[in-house]
Amino acid sequence: MNILLILLGILKVIGIIIGIILALILIILMVIMFSPIRYRIEAERYENIKGEAEVKWLFGIIKAFVSVTSDFDVKYTVKIFHKKFDNSDNDKKTEKDENRNNSKTIEAMEKKSENKETDVKVKKPQENNKTIDKNISNTENKEIKKTVIKEEKKVSQPVRRVNVSDIENKNVKIESKKTNENNKKVYKEEKEDSIIKKLNAIENKKEILKATILFIKRIFKGILPKNIYANMEIGAGEPSLTGYIMGVYGVGKSKYGDSINIKPYFEGFKIEGIFKTKGKIIIGKLLFDTARFVFTKPVFVLIKNILKGNVI
Repeated sequence: MNILLILLGILKVIGIIIGIILALILIILMVIMFSPIRYRIEAERYENIKGEAEVKWLFGIIKAFVSVTSDFDVKYTVKIFHKKFDNSDNDKKTEKDENRNNSKTIEAMEKKSENKETDVKVKKPQENNKTIDKNISNTENKEIKKTVIKEEKKVSQPVRRVNVSDIENKNVKIESKKTNENNKKVYKEEKEDSIIKKLNAIENKKEILKATILFIKRIFKGILPKNIYANMEIGAGEPSLTGYIMGVYGVGKSKYGDSINIKPYFEGFKIEGIFKTKGKIIIGKLLFDTARFVFTKPVFVLIKNILKGNVI
């Protein structure tokens, strides 16, 4: 009896430990799934271009910041707990390398100038003439040798004989290539026809289309920013394109209100002003929306048929 009680006590302790571990795993998963990924974007363009973007996740444990200046100088910092990663070290390294390269080039230029001065002092005019004559004679001899070798090669090349069997084999190969290409084309056409037939044979197309449109709307709702501020003047270069942009602006203004103010510019291409936005993305919501889409009856049946190979 004592042994059984001891075993039961050990099993209880093991069960409690396993339960605590499972509870911790569930809590961590819930935090990861439902803690929002907050993002912020700010851009400004007048005479100079400036831009900033910031992302925070898990209550600021993970942070990322990117900034762009008018010279397209990109700076980024990534923070995970207390560890920091940025490109400031790379900038310092590049400056050091540039300084080293500049010093090396200056030293090389100085050495070259010293060598030139010594050469000018040591060489005499007679020696210079002799060296020039020798160089000329060497070059002439080399050119003569090259021409002789080329003529010998031309003479020594034998005449090739062609067999009738080789010509027949080449013709057979060309014909086989043509037949293979024709067969491939026919196979492609048949495959395309079969895919079209299978797609036409899909049931509940309207319901699938409605489900996909709803899914896209939900995803965009989860990703798009909640707050937008814009005070800009935009011209696309063509009046028609600028008109389309203003149409989209009208739709956006109905949702975001007076925080968006965009003026059209019909004389040419122009993008000037300030743009600011804030938003959040919840991973759990996106996964829930995808699960809702996948487990709707017509979509689920379609996925099953695709996996079985009945559709495509």
